[in-house]
Amino acid sequence: MTFYGYIKMRYIQPRVRTALVELGADLSIARRRRRILQIDLARALQISRKTLQRLEAGDPGVSLGVFASVCAALGHINELREFVYRLERDTALLSDPPPERIRRRT
Repeated sequence: MTFYGYIKMRYIQPRVRTALVELGADLSIARRRRRILQIDLARALQISRKTLQRLEAGDPGVSLGVFASVCAALGHINELREFVYRLERDTALLSDPPPERIRRRT
């Protein structure tokens, strides 16, 4: 097992790890272009500066809620909503409705 930040992760695919690092770097650039200090953004979101640093470093252990809060603070929550909508729309192209439960096959 590998440690990323404080969370013990079993395995993260290299392409996922790369995407998280790039996403974190993009968030850092967006924050700096707005001339917002890490400490000011962290205080506004009521998270620690260390958590924001971990997010900007691409740490997979940072929660989706923190990620969404940072997106909202930087004015990009609509892009996040659009992304989720596209995921849902792609799966809606299937003719069958989604199952209520998915059970493991034995």
